[in-house]
Amino acid sequence: MYAYFLTGLKDHAITPTAPTAQQPLGQFPTTPADLAQITAFAGTHGVTFPDPNALAVEIKTAWVETSSLPDPGNYVTMTATVPTYNTSNPNQWTPNGTKTVQLALVGMHVVGSTGTHGSSSGPGHPEMIWATFEHLGNTPLATYTYNSTAGPKAVNRSTAGTWLFSKSNSNGPFNCMHMMESAGNIVPFNPGAPCPAGSFTASDTLRQKAWGAASDVSPNPIDGSAVASNTEIISINNSVRGMMPAGDVRTNYYTPGATWTIFGGSPSFTNRPPRAIRSEQACWPEVPWRPISKGQIPQPRAAAQIVSAATSTCTAPAPWVVRPSM
Repeated sequence: MYAYFLTGLKDHAITPTAPTAQQPLGQFPTTPADLAQITAFAGTHGVTFPDPNALAVEIKTAWVETSSLPDPGNYVTMTATVPTYNTSNPNQWTPNGTKTVQLALVGMHVVGSTGTHGSSSGPGHPEMIWATFEHLGNTPLATYTYNSTAGPKAVNRSTAGTWLFSKSNSNGPFNCMHMMESAGNIVPFNPGAPCPAGSFTASDTLRQKAWGAASDVSPNPIDGSAVASNTEIISINNSVRGMMPAGDVRTNYYTPGATWTIFGGSPSFTNRPPRAIRSEQACWPEVPWRPISKGQIPQPRAAAQIVSAATSTCTAPAPWVVRPSM
């Protein structure tokens, strides 16, 4: 579908929607009018789409080996072939083959178009939405505030309990990259103070923006405060989790939020997603992640760090046990 859309645009057989000087191909196709143009163009090439209403979705996942987990049954798992490394050199790990192992899902980004519900004017997001899902046992959360049914409630940072990507009761430094990929190898990375010198060791991760918003800044022009945004996202999690069947492994995951741009425009210097989101993800886009206790929120880390991360069990019930009032 998308291939014919792009080809039709470049052949001038499809009229772009809302083109600009910066975005001459217009918006991502989500309306019935867009679909009609694409199917008509494909028809001129003898192609009929079996499911023309299908929209685009991109998924990015982060996994750890289940052999390092005390509770693999609390994770979505799969069997996969992964690379192995020669770790004898203290300054560089080099690939030396592969192995087949069982993996556990710790985090996922889902990027997708939302369509327009049959309306030519919306409410869709033609720029697509980027949402995050993480395991509750990934990392501890920094202090945050939300509106509970009893009034505003501050949840202070606590690293007590067991975490997948942080030592119990750690005082930091947090979010320090210890290693990185270089020409296919894994080498130590020296980020500078206050982080320690690079090494092949696990680092401690803390999710600084628990639900996407900085402590004193609203993450989008719709919510009046970070507290209001935090409340909405926590409430959404509680609502969805409350509908899950007992024992469903998906109840061990939550969403810290999703991001999109204003009015469907492509991200740019003047249209930055962090200024136009319901919940800005406080995670690094190119690295796997760190955990949280049940009910709290996490942050990411490099793939090599995942391999050597300290494992943890999801304990300590979450700070969002009270459904916030809206």
